[in-house]
Amino acid sequence: MDKDNSIKYIYKGTEITVYQNVLTKVIRVKYDNIFYEAKQIEGHMQDPAKKEQLRIDNQKQLEQVLRERDERLKARAS
Repeated sequence: MDKDNSIKYIYKGTEITVYQNVLTKVIRVKYDNIFYEAKQIEGHMQDPAKKEQLRIDNQKQLEQVLRERDERLKARAS
């Protein structure tokens, strides 16, 4: 969300950096040298196993992780 509390859309292929404060668990996103607050959508529970962090070092790994996630979501929907 931007400073006016409206949703900031980030398009496919856009590079962002995600930061999490390990003490407060606050997540911030750096996009175009501006930090945006991230908010969890109400009603969306997070499974403790899904909270595990994964270090992604390059675009190829990111695409693989996202592809695997999409496959899991499709399997769950069927």
